Amino acid sequence: MVEKPRSEREKASEDKPSESPSSNIIWRFAVLLIGAVLLAVLITHSLAASRYTAKESEEAHRFRVLQQYLDDVAYYDYDYDKMLDEAVRAYVDSSGDPYTVYYNAEEFEQLNRAKQGNYVGIGISVETGEAVYKNKPLKVLRVVLVQKNSPAQKAGLLRGDEIVAITTEAGTTQVNDVSHSEASALLRGEAGSEVSLTVLREVSNNKGLIEIRVQREALVLESVSGRVSDIESTVGILAITSFDLKTPEGLKENMDKLLASGVRHIVIDLRNNGGGDLESVVTCAGMFLEKNQVILTTRDKNGKEKVYTANERIHSGKYEPCTLRKEDIGKYRGYSYAILINENTASAAELLAAVFRDYSLGVAVGTKSYGKGSVQSLYSLAPIGLEGGIRVTTKMYFPPCGEGYDGTGIEPDIAVEFPWDKHLSLVEDEEDPQLMRAIEALISGKRK
Repeated sequence: MVEKPRSEREKASEDKPSESPSSNIIWRFAVLLIGAVLLAVLITHSLAASRYTAKESEEAHRFRVLQQYLDDVAYYDYDYDKMLDEAVRAYVDSSGDPYTVYYNAEEFEQLNRAKQGNYVGIGISVETGEAVYKNKPLKVLRVVLVQKNSPAQKAGLLRGDEIVAITTEAGTTQVNDVSHSEASALLRGEAGSEVSLTVLREVSNNKGLIEIRVQREALVLESVSGRVSDIESTVGILAITSFDLKTPEGLKENMDKLLASGVRHIVIDLRNNGGGDLESVVTCAGMFLEKNQVILTTRDKNGKEKVYTANERIHSGKYEPCTLRKEDIGKYRGYSYAILINENTASAAELLAAVFRDYSLGVAVGTKSYGKGSVQSLYSLAPIGLEGGIRVTTKMYFPPCGEGYDGTGIEPDIAVEFPWDKHLSLVEDEEDPQLMRAIEALISGKRK
């Protein structure tokens, strides 16, 4: 007869010593104790869940009552979905943190596209400004960049145009009446849809309003550009407008071209750069540092820290462009740098400026930066059955020196104001006092 293989449990039981009556009593007591604890946990969880359900029902009841009143007595028709969307937005805005934001489904999709260097829009970059028309001051969106071959360029929009109103399918919005983010969001939409811009343009020393209709398209953002200075052939100017997932690749491409052209001094222009993705700026910083040098430290509300250093970082999926390979670490050390910053240089852009400052890699020129040293995490609401997403401040971050700049900003080594009556996007090199001072500092080697 073939002996049947014994199970692992049978083998274990053979190796276990025999139990005494006292050990049986202890074992049964332990089982009862564990059962009691589990029962208590389940009861507590059940009570908490019932309280949550009751609270949730109470909040939902408020909206149902208000909706019933509107259905019964309101003279005007209303869009309930839009009202609910705005209610959620106001709820999140009331958190007290200006960087915690709710996005509806369309906004969330556009945000994710922009983060990856893609979005649907008209192909312009804008900054908030003020203009005067018929002796009346107006808040405007000033066009600082028109992408080549973009819908905006094809429609005739020019750098320096000042947008005073935006007309979409929902109606006309005056830029003067909304925030910068709200006005900018109106420029985006579905591919193939149209937006009409009321633009203030100066022609022959006279300002007048014109209407420009533009069809939105799917676009690829170029967050990095490089050029040789018009007045000094040994100086290259690397402008970084944001840190999206394609910025590290753009940085390498433009830096390699500048260095191949004979440039040995680099001005990194971070003016009006509002920041972007943390992985993106960490990868960019690693190209200027020695291996193992600290780039930043993040800290959450519980004091838990994470240190980012200049080491190989291999990413896959959508973050693959942020990969930092061994051969790229410190690739651009050995050259002289000047960093341009202003009051609109924020978040990740401030971090890069701080890295250069803390390791004495370059001189900072301009005005004090914005002062945002916090990390926001983006969460989709799809896993819980809702549309859209939410951005929440989850951590603070600190540059290599360890001193945060949130709320205080970064002071430049060389303070230079930009003329209030000129627009950064419209001046030539010699008319830009901040750029000229940066070039002078690079050529002379003076930091003050």
